[in-house]
This record gives sequence, C-alpha cells and structure tokens, in this order.
Amino acid sequence: MPGFLWKPSDYDPAVMYADLDDRGISKKSGVSGWSFAAGFHNWDRVLICWLEKNGYSVDHAISSDLEFHPELLGQYHLMLSVGHDEYWSRAMRDTVESFVAKGGNVCFLSGNVSVWQIRHEDQGNTVVCYKDAPEEDPILKLGQGHLATTLWSSSVVRRPESSLTGLSAFYAGYAGFDGVSPQGAGGYLVYRPEHWALSDTGLRYGDCLGKASSIVNFEVDGCPIRMEDNLPHPEKSYEGPLSLEILGLCPAALPAFNSQNLAVARRLLGNTSAAKALARNRGNAVMGVFTNGGTVFCAGTTDWSSGLTGNDPAVEQVTRNLLNRLGA
Repeated sequence: MPGFLWKPSDYDPAVMYADLDDRGISKKSGVSGWSFAAGFHNWDRVLICWLEKNGYSVDHAISSDLEFHPELLGQYHLMLSVGHDEYWSRAMRDTVESFVAKGGNVCFLSGNVSVWQIRHEDQGNTVVCYKDAPEEDPILKLGQGHLATTLWSSSVVRRPESSLTGLSAFYAGYAGFDGVSPQGAGGYLVYRPEHWALSDTGLRYGDCLGKASSIVNFEVDGCPIRMEDNLPHPEKSYEGPLSLEILGLCPAALPAFNSQNLAVARRLLGNTSAAKALARNRGNAVMGVFTNGGTVFCAGTTDWSSGLTGNDPAVEQVTRNLLNRLGA
C-alpha cells in the first residue's frame, strides 16, 4: 500500500483524510489512509538510520523469515523487534521462543506485539487471520482450535503473548492517542534507575524516560501491577513471566471508542485476568526485562524509535546499553 515504506515530504494527515477515494487512498498524495501508522517509515527506518550512524552492524529479516528460515537466528546473540509487531504465526513464535530458551536475547522495541495468531499461505505471500470471527476459520473443522487465527490469549488458542514478550496489550492499550491521556507524560516513570539497562543515563527514581520524544505513544503493552515497598511487580496471578523486572510505568487505557471491540475481546478471552483488565479499561504501559534462558527486554510501546531522532539522549543511551550487553 502506498505510504508505508515512504511518505511524501509534504505529508499532512488532515489533507490526506479529506480526499480519500473508495479504496482509502488519498487522491492528492496517493498514499493510504492508514499510512499515519506506516510501520517501516515511522519506526524501522528510524532505528536503521540510528544503528548505521552509531556504527552497529546488523542484518535484516522480515517477519515471515522467522517461519520459513527458522535457522537464521542461530548465528546471532540478539534479535530486535521494532515498531508495530502485531501479527505472528505459530512457527514464528516457536522460532523466537526456542532462540530465547537456548540463550538468545530479544529486544522488543515495539508495542501491541503478537496480539493475533496468523497463518501464512501461498508460500508466505498470503496472511490469513479471522481475528474476531475465529469460528469462520476452516482450521476449526479439522479439530485444531489451537491453530485458530484469533487472539493468542483467546480461550481457544490458550497461548498468551505475554509468555513471549513479557507483556500484553490487554493491560494497557493506548497512550497519548485518540483521547487517551492527551496531556500524559509520554514517557516512563523510572522505578529502578540502578538497573544496567538505565546505566549512564543520569536518570533517578521518579524521573521520566522518553518524555522529550513521547516514546510512550500510540499502542502500548503492559501487565497487571502490584506494589511492594513502593516498587512495581507483576501480579502473582499473571500469566507472564514473574521474573519480569519492571523498570518504568506510564498510565494507559483502552478508550471508549473501542467498546465494541472490548465486548468481542471479552467473548474471545473468556473469564481470564486479561478480560478483567479490559473491563477496568485502564492500566499501565510497562518497560521491563526478564530472563528465560536468554534475556528479553520489552519496551512496551510502538514509538521507542521516536527517542532515536536526536533529542532524547537518555533513550539513546538505554538503546546502547541493550545492544552492547545483549548483542555482544
């Protein structure tokens, strides 16, 4: 779709939305109406430029490579997931979870990660996802409900994304977007400044990481929180890793305009803690780290790359800390 790998220099969403044709393409600029969230242009491209500028050697792969070339991670210490990494096949998850179990490291510099299970067909050229209508997926007629292309956290699939990433969108949702905390901090309130990921940033307890660049923005992930000695921890009933060290929090919510989607999600989730979190309709974006063989860092936000554009030295330093320690 036009506008996802590039945007014109005079890109103006207000103008673009005013003249969309029946395909959702701007008559003036030729870009898609969905290009405001253009994954590669908004996030991947920014990180790639920053990595090159700072002398890091990286190789690139697309999501489906994790399924069709599962051996590719074997030669690396660190995998990066960037931006808006929402759709994962079962084989993709198998590849990454096996990589971590064997000692590989992952940085999810991304948000809304692995919410939906998908299926690749046509040699990977077609992505199938029935989303909120899993009963229409032909795979169910084969008695393979665990392969249904719907929520990973659903009562049918029963493989919460939190076991991969440490977090889930159901405990957060949005921040600084479409009416959710429009005057919010835009960054993470720091709780564990002594952690190695925050070294040399100058941040102290209670400071805000990423405020200058609004890194906590758009779609965000979190977990249920309990406070102990004024420090956040995952709830003991959480289906994610209890070893998760929560480094920072920022209030987030699933807004009222999502009420229909929330109803569908509750139906798909059944009576789970995630469904209860949806019912409360408020939570926190979470930045954290856990170990499960290898080390996994979860930024909990789509917009981490916004901190790599030259105006947020602390976010850049955290990124260096992650790459230098986990990619060595």
